Amino acid sequence: MRDDFTLHRVPFVHLYRDLSFDDFFGRYDPWRDGKVTVATYSFSHNDFGFWAKLLPNSIIYVAERYEATALAFLKRYPWFEVRSVPKLHSKVIMFEKSGVLLVGSENLYAPSSLFSEVMIETFVPADDRQRVSDLVFGGLRSKLLF
Repeated sequence: MRDDFTLHRVPFVHLYRDLSFDDFFGRYDPWRDGKVTVATYSFSHNDFGFWAKLLPNSIIYVAERYEATALAFLKRYPWFEVRSVPKLHSKVIMFEKSGVLLVGSENLYAPSSLFSEVMIETFVPADDRQRVSDLVFGGLRSKLLF
């Protein structure tokens, strides 16, 4: 089943080649940006220093094959909601309060890209945030990890 949605009032689209997630999350502010929701196929957490500054109850969806890594992450950062998803291949990050949306080919796996990756960052207007969140995260048949 296909689902789609067009954003009409987008003030910017920013393109990245080989994005540094340390740089991207370096400008994250919990009061401005709010809770973070992430979907990523490949997942690693050891080389990132930004986890502690993300709001509690931020959500991370990971591919089922990275479940062991996600469980190790939860032992260190138990205030996150982490979910395992079969056949997940999405690479999406959304900041709930500010509406920042990052979509592309890069996984949340290493501080700098290991491959030639392209990401698109844009802004989702407040009126469209729930619809966009439902589109990119709502249909994921996930299992909550503990």
